[in-house]
Amino acid sequence: PMELDGGTIDILCVVSRREDMPYSLSKGSGKVRAHMVHTRRVDSNTPIDEGASWSEVEDIWRHHFSLDESPLARVKVMLEDKEHWRFLSEVVGTEDKYYLYAPEFTVCHYSDDERDGYEYYMLNQTDPSPSWYTIEIRYFQTRIFDTLGIALDSGRYFAPVPSRSFVRWDRRSLDFDLMYCYYTRDSLDWSLNEFFFDEDYGDARIARRRFLETVVIFQDEEERKGFEILLREHHSEFEEEMSEAPDPYGAEQLPEGYPQEAKDQATRELKAIPILKRMLEEFRDDPEGLRLPTSRDW
Repeated sequence: PMELDGGTIDILCVVSRREDMPYSLSKGSGKVRAHMVHTRRVDSNTPIDEGASWSEVEDIWRHHFSLDESPLARVKVMLEDKEHWRFLSEVVGTEDKYYLYAPEFTVCHYSDDERDGYEYYMLNQTDPSPSWYTIEIRYFQTRIFDTLGIALDSGRYFAPVPSRSFVRWDRRSLDFDLMYCYYTRDSLDWSLNEFFFDEDYGDARIARRRFLETVVIFQDEEERKGFEILLREHHSEFEEEMSEAPDPYGAEQLPEGYPQEAKDQATRELKAIPILKRMLEEFRDDPEGLRLPTSRDW
């Protein structure tokens, strides 16, 4: 409700979801006939005793099935329907899949033998050895999306590589002060993360839990950018807590002979994640209080 000129106005927000369209009544009522599709034309509704035109109904169904979206937007919806993806071959062993109701969409991944580097989140696994992949989404034979993938804990869990953020306390500086990895829940990378996860496989659940302990998950880019404003404004408090926190186990799993500078950097990144996650929760509790000290006196 909203107060206006001494009165109260109730505001109703009607969310129109494509999966609920088209709208019609299962039983007729008055002049409205059963199963008649109704829509809105510019600033007016379909006449109560008429239905939408054939072209309008066609457009509504196209919208319902996301056929009015780009292939990349459509495949994001398909990835949520995990049970209707099939292996490209049942004879030749493959993990590549196609979508049952639109087989022109395929998800493929293959080993990238030229990469052998470590990233800090690997060090939280029982087996931290890196196994890099390339992930591709194809529409017919056109590659419409690609990203790096990583098989964690000897392949028990497979996921797209998370994005990296390089934070500078002084934005004019050329050197970054902190690097951390993250996903946004509205991204295609996160959709693929969910797509590849086999929740029925116990070892995969453990590896996934260990992995998600070491990355930050935002709702969207807007939340991430807002959070990093908080982080820069309170970087001295962040650094103070970093100095008091014990070094986590992890860097010890790097191969013998790995540069000490890289080990120190991995230790800092692992140490930062629990602090970042707690700060994010406080930010979500009071996003408008961005410039004010929080309950932990950031």
